Amino acid sequence: MFPYVMIVSSLVFFSGGFHEKLLSWLPFYKGRQYEAFNAPYRFSNQSMVAYLMAIYIFFQLIIPFRFLLYPGHLFWTEEGYRFSWRVMLMEKSGAAYFTVKDKQTHQSAEVNNAEFLTALQEKMMSTQPDLILKYAHFLAEQYKKRGFTTPEVYGEIYVALNGKHSTLFVDSTVNLAEQKLNWGHYQWLIPYKK
Repeated sequence: MFPYVMIVSSLVFFSGGFHEKLLSWLPFYKGRQYEAFNAPYRFSNQSMVAYLMAIYIFFQLIIPFRFLLYPGHLFWTEEGYRFSWRVMLMEKSGAAYFTVKDKQTHQSAEVNNAEFLTALQEKMMSTQPDLILKYAHFLAEQYKKRGFTTPEVYGEIYVALNGKHSTLFVDSTVNLAEQKLNWGHYQWLIPYKK
């Protein structure tokens, strides 16, 4: 993201003529309306621009603080982590093992993650609750196609945070295929122990 921010910011150093050309692409821009060359441009509907800017600034300030709405350790659960101004503050690694069971036929299968995910996808999935849940739902669908009538997906997932020893991350007795992907707190996560 930082390179793109800097590329856009570098436009400040271009000439006034260059900025006139850029502004001419906007549908509401009517060209320079003032006699003096140094007079600042004024938008025709300044109150609308101020309103839109206020909304934009409001969301830029409020979204990063949504992590305060979730219980538990932010870096452990990662609930509210994205877009929260907390960049490069943690190192997390994990190992995920899944078992799919059929409630009716009592079939059971251990999942080979390499069959469905690349190494990078597996690395990312094994530490992020929303990705774990999406993968569990995906596994349920895949094993339904393989003949499991009511597949249940259980995960034994170990995560290490900031160089500490890995510990169990997900309650391994919870059927992840039944859990809903939502904005709320995931009750099936095991709380972080310092």
